[in-house]
Amino acid sequence: MDLKKTDSKLWQYVSEDDKFRNELVQSQYFPEIIKQKVDFSWKDIHPFVSKIEISDHTLPNFIVRFISNYVKDKKFDNILDPWSKYGVLLAAIAENNNNVNGLGIEIFNEAVDISMAISKDKPIEWVNGNSLIELGKMDSNFDAIISSPPFGLSRIRKDFKIGKDILEISDSENNIVLLEALAKLSESGEGVFVLPNRFVFDRRNNVSRNLNKFNLFINSIIALPKKSLSPWTSIDLNIYFISRVPTEKIFLSYLDQDKNPIDLIDQIESHRNGKEIQSGFLIDL
Repeated sequence: MDLKKTDSKLWQYVSEDDKFRNELVQSQYFPEIIKQKVDFSWKDIHPFVSKIEISDHTLPNFIVRFISNYVKDKKFDNILDPWSKYGVLLAAIAENNNNVNGLGIEIFNEAVDISMAISKDKPIEWVNGNSLIELGKMDSNFDAIISSPPFGLSRIRKDFKIGKDILEISDSENNIVLLEALAKLSESGEGVFVLPNRFVFDRRNNVSRNLNKFNLFINSIIALPKKSLSPWTSIDLNIYFISRVPTEKIFLSYLDQDKNPIDLIDQIESHRNGKEIQSGFLIDL
């Protein structure tokens, strides 16, 4: 794999010899980048990490921009990212709207350091810890919960309280954390998640099948281009929009990275059929 080219300014910190290696990992470079107080932004993360990191994904910038633009005109006061990784989503959102307070949870110290570096002077708090444990400590609700969880974590069981009843749910840890986070969504809030297509179409995913029991509803699904998270995975991915307001049908469309996303954002918000099928349409699910 030829690693010579990337759009990230961080690439200058990789030695010439290392640029031709295929086993590079971010831990070789980020500590030095942080130590030298390099000035970089969320836009530099994916072009850099996609060349050197093979253990976990980061979102391409066009997806981050789309989600940030979607959130921009919403009246959200506080936003939670329970799987914040390098903090790109919250950093991009804060760049678009300085009035939003963000809270990101990330288990790896180094990723928290990167998150802090790209969000200087932004109203974002970064919590270094296990997502499930940290969410269990929180009493507050959030106007928006936005995240790109890891994929393929082990299945776990967790009890959830619904009124006076207890519902035990068995699912992957990433889906369990997603549900634990959504439990803190305000009545008028919204969740936006980048998840595999199988989130709703695989019957083993008990979280998606039980969302309505928690007064949570999938309102829109936006398909992403094939191999959006290459080189980490080639699985089909969607952006899921979830709220506490049920809709009769689900809006379905596709995010084209080469087109202006404003029309698509308008379609999601209006929740109506497009003028042509490529513009999106309403379906039963």
